[in-house]
Amino acid sequence: ESHIAASSPERGEAAFALRGGGLTRVLTRQGSAELALAAVGRHFADQALVVHACAVVQYLAPSSREVKLLVLTPEAFKLWVRVQSKAELGDLSAAAVLRLLASLVTDDEDAKATAGGAEGFLQVLHQRLRPPK
Repeated sequence: ESHIAASSPERGEAAFALRGGGLTRVLTRQGSAELALAAVGRHFADQALVVHACAVVQYLAPSSREVKLLVLTPEAFKLWVRVQSKAELGDLSAAAVLRLLASLVTDDEDAKATAGGAEGFLQVLHQRLRPPK
């Protein structure tokens, strides 16, 4: 039995649908968020990779508490601090990390507390947001 159901685009229906929660659930089950974080950890100097990896995680997190919690672990925050501290002024990777974290902490008091208590994060954030000399 196929887990993909086709329908008619002419009738305004989706061209295909994945049973069991859709593509987001499939990607979450396959560990896409974990792979994205591992890729950032190995290749944090590659701005395009960091931007795309953060986008993947940002899209998965709203539908998966597990992914959201993964991004907010102390190990993940060490990675976010590393990306922020190594990025040059104007680097897209630093902005991508900030967008990802901002999307996760908005309207979530636990996430805000976790981010605020992460070792070194507020210091590097303050440094990143300070105007250049």
